[in-house]
Amino acid sequence: MLSLATRNLKLANYDRLSMKILIIDLDNVGDVVMASFLPRALKELYPHSYIGVLVKEYSQDILRHNPFVDELIIFNPPWLGDLLNRRFSWRRTKSLAGKLKNSRFDLAIIINSDWRKALLAKIAGIPSRIGADKKRSSLFLTVPVKYDNDPAKHTVQENLDLLKALGYKKNEIKLEVFIDDDTLHWAEGILEKNNLGRQESLIGIHPGAGHPARIWPAENYVKLIDALEQDPKVKVMVVGSHGDHIIKEIKDKTNKYKVIFFLNISVLQMAALFRQCACVIAQDSGPMHLAATVGAKTIAIFGPSNPRKFGPYGPGHSVIRKEMPCSPCGSDPECNRLDCLKNISVNEVLEKVKEVL
Repeated sequence: MLSLATRNLKLANYDRLSMKILIIDLDNVGDVVMASFLPRALKELYPHSYIGVLVKEYSQDILRHNPFVDELIIFNPPWLGDLLNRRFSWRRTKSLAGKLKNSRFDLAIIINSDWRKALLAKIAGIPSRIGADKKRSSLFLTVPVKYDNDPAKHTVQENLDLLKALGYKKNEIKLEVFIDDDTLHWAEGILEKNNLGRQESLIGIHPGAGHPARIWPAENYVKLIDALEQDPKVKVMVVGSHGDHIIKEIKDKTNKYKVIFFLNISVLQMAALFRQCACVIAQDSGPMHLAATVGAKTIAIFGPSNPRKFGPYGPGHSVIRKEMPCSPCGSDPECNRLDCLKNISVNEVLEKVKEVL
């Protein structure tokens, strides 16, 4: 028996197994990583299908070398407020919808659905539109998938629910990021140049996050690096951006150590460096998901957000958090206490590192 979504497809117009499918994933790096299993799974479900992905410019590297993706369509949605997106207008959105309409996609799968993404798929003329029934998206979906907002359900499993509505049977999936050979060779070369060749004691640290309420205090990272540097076998690298305030604080206070900073690198370069690490210590962020996906044992420091929903996916990873009466609160920007983060001690993180090494 065909699933609900499959029955809603206009099968008279095309072969169901070879249809054109558009994944709409207009979110940040972590969200795209948590949906990275979809192209492979869709090729299993529809063996001769054509898979396109609509993705933000900053997140495109996650899928750039994915062999199961036939087309990447780059679009920075004007409804998001960061500087990268302000150069686009609704006129550009309508132009995109026209191009998508000309591409004649048969099915849209909308990740982290809301009414704007669903409306975009509708005005693009995509006849079957599937997504979670939330944020008024059901107004424009043909197949709304029940969204129960279960705090114990990982976002990856919520994405899997969309596939299950299409008839996908597997319960276990694996996130994946494909890194090209040139980038892998770059990572090996730059680590060797900095005397950080791949070894069991290479530790990566990504202290930044997209929301300031998710960031462990800089002084804690300085103390952590100080403690790690006491072991002559351990090598530490810090990854981030010159623009991150926390990076500047850490860099200013660790100049006496041998720690190496890799700043303003691409998403794939970051992934290639993480791939060489014995473990990566990171905040609740896209790079945390990236590290876990490329095979580094990941120690995730969580504050106000929910690790059961957004923690590193897969075996071998750890989450450090403090249970508070008010958590998880979803990174409330007005919180001036952040006890959930400040109460995590350096020793707790060190103990997790020892378990990994």
